[in-house]
Amino acid sequence: MNLIIILISIAIDKFSRDIQNLRRFEWFRRYQRQCLAMLPQDWSGTLRLVLLLALPLILLELILAALPGLFDFLLAVAVLVLCLGPRDLTEQVQEYLDACEREDQEAAARHAAELCGTPTAEGPAQISQVIDRILIEINERYLAVIFWFVVLGPFGALLYRLTALARRAPDAAEFDTALLEAARGLHAILAWLPARICALSYALAGSMTDALHNWREYDTEHARYFADRSTGLLIMAGRGALSVDTVYTLDTDTVAQTLELGNRALLIWIILIALLTLFSLAF
Repeated sequence: MNLIIILISIAIDKFSRDIQNLRRFEWFRRYQRQCLAMLPQDWSGTLRLVLLLALPLILLELILAALPGLFDFLLAVAVLVLCLGPRDLTEQVQEYLDACEREDQEAAARHAAELCGTPTAEGPAQISQVIDRILIEINERYLAVIFWFVVLGPFGALLYRLTALARRAPDAAEFDTALLEAARGLHAILAWLPARICALSYALAGSMTDALHNWREYDTEHARYFADRSTGLLIMAGRGALSVDTVYTLDTDTVAQTLELGNRALLIWIILIALLTLFSLAF
């Protein structure tokens, strides 16, 4: 059943542009502001985070428990579709590549900033930032959400997405730094295993020797350079799978190759889930 839900959700994500408008999660941001305004500030950030996430997650479980089979299935599809993204990564990367092909530096910088979530440098450094972000976002937008959906069902997918939103809510840092740090800690825990499976998928989808070499180097030499260990691992393993080392060897073709690597990694996950599903049915 999970496999069918995942396949339907990915198809909707890839072929429906309108679905992106439903993934803004404005309701959660309003709910977060109201909830945090009500909770005592002397409570720990972890406790306030748990209380913040509890209501929507418990409500989801109650609705799922009350629905009959078919509606339960449809709600699971809806939850997974909404938790993917929010934007289609392929579309965003293609917009960037099109701007680069037109030699429209202003548009390229705008699309790169939208993809990376921050203003980018110019030239090869910009391309490097875009490549790193693609390697991160394949896990963040798709694989980690699917992983927790397989493990915990719709509850897991929604837990991951709400935690990711809570850790970078635009106004949370203005009045609740403790909760922001708690959300980042929980996100790091939730992302730890999916990121390593994603890194392994990059190795399987590209140059395994180089990816595993970079993985070992990362653990021994480069981990300290990254604020988030999972993010650093995805970048290092992904760059190894692409067989690229320095910023000066990168171009827009490498950006396209990175997206293809991510899509192959996603396909590997789907095949793995399909095999596990067949194995469970056989026994």
